[in-house]
Amino acid sequence: MVKTASINVRVNPDTKRQAEEICNRLGITLSGAINAFLHTVAREQRIPLDLSLRIPNAETIAAMEEAEAVMRGELEAKWYTDVDELIADLQSDD
Repeated sequence: MVKTASINVRVNPDTKRQAEEICNRLGITLSGAINAFLHTVAREQRIPLDLSLRIPNAETIAAMEEAEAVMRGELEAKWYTDVDELIADLQSDD
C-alpha cells in the first residue's frame, strides 16, 4: 500500500477558488495539480510546470470575430494578387 503525506498550505481564499476553477476547466482536481507539480519538481529538480488555458487577449478575440464575420459574408475581405500589392496598401495607410 502506498503511503501518503499531507501538506497544509495557507492561501488566500480567492486565489484557491480561482485555482480550483482553472483546474476544473483543465479536468483535474487542485490536489491532482499540486501532486503533478511536486512530482515534476522532484523529477526535474526545477519549478517547470506550465499549464494554461491560453485565453486570447481582446485584440485577438476582435480579430477572430472579424474573421468569422468575413466567413459568414457579413464583412467584405480585401484580396491581394501578390505580396507587393499588400505591402503597398499597408504603406499607404501610414
